[in-house]
Amino acid sequence: MRVLIILSIMFLGWSIAYEVYIGNAKSDMFPNACFWKMENKSIQFDQTYRPFGRCVKIYCRDDYVLHLIYCSRYQVPDNCEVFNPNDDQLKQYPICCPKLRCTAKDGKVSIQETAAD
Repeated sequence: MRVLIILSIMFLGWSIAYEVYIGNAKSDMFPNACFWKMENKSIQFDQTYRPFGRCVKIYCRDDYVLHLIYCSRYQVPDNCEVFNPNDDQLKQYPICCPKLRCTAKDGKVSIQETAAD
């Protein structure tokens, strides 16, 4: 049990979701939807929008709040390196987010996601 708690704490310190909330995202032209001004885009209540060219997931709550989730912020341990296997920021979230390639002491390589999807 103690090992599980320690591993959980290590993971939480390793990757933290980067989230933003935008309130009062209304437009008179779209009464039952949120309005994202950055792209002049309406998003229906309880729907998710993943724009191309912007590495973000946007969810519209029914109280006109936009919930934006970006690639996680993370700390890179000494045995890891950051890489983007797709190397294409034009792909949708979470594919556009970088990953961590980590090498264990025994030489085994693992890939860690940085996106909180």
